[in-house]
Amino acid sequence: MVYTSLSDRAVKIASGSDHLVILSEQGSVYTLGCAEQGQLGRVAECFSSRASRKGVGHLLHPDVVRIPRKRGSAVPKFTDVFCGSYHTYGCTQSPPSVYVWGLNNYGQLGTGDTDTRYQPQVIDIHEWFGEDSKGLRDLQIAGGQQHTVLSHNGSVYVMVRKEYGRLG
Repeated sequence: MVYTSLSDRAVKIASGSDHLVILSEQGSVYTLGCAEQGQLGRVAECFSSRASRKGVGHLLHPDVVRIPRKRGSAVPKFTDVFCGSYHTYGCTQSPPSVYVWGLNNYGQLGTGDTDTRYQPQVIDIHEWFGEDSKGLRDLQIAGGQQHTVLSHNGSVYVMVRKEYGRLG
């Protein structure tokens, strides 16, 4: 499958309720679908609806998610992607990081707040896992509409709306 002028094969596809995330062989992430909750990670809030002046075409064609980086640092290469209903997670190995974007109305992104993210934000994995954050090879993220479960080296972490007994 060709996404740009260069060939970059897909190695994984993840889907949320109304968006797709494609991990390429080269470590890039492409998204397409609905962008109204920020789940594409590449569309500014003002262009996220179908009624925007850009139209729906830019939402329905795969395009690369660009990661904000510090001057002089390398572009991170993704090693895995995961989706919740209206949010997305991307993992990198060097440095070991988790990037999040999308709907965060119940704190499901793990950012410590409830602000929706329209662009990727890196999460401090040491805050999530403490010293157990070495390497993300075994990290699995499963998400639904209002919750996300993280599992790493046998540990399970839950970020969920606590009302109605959702934590068990």
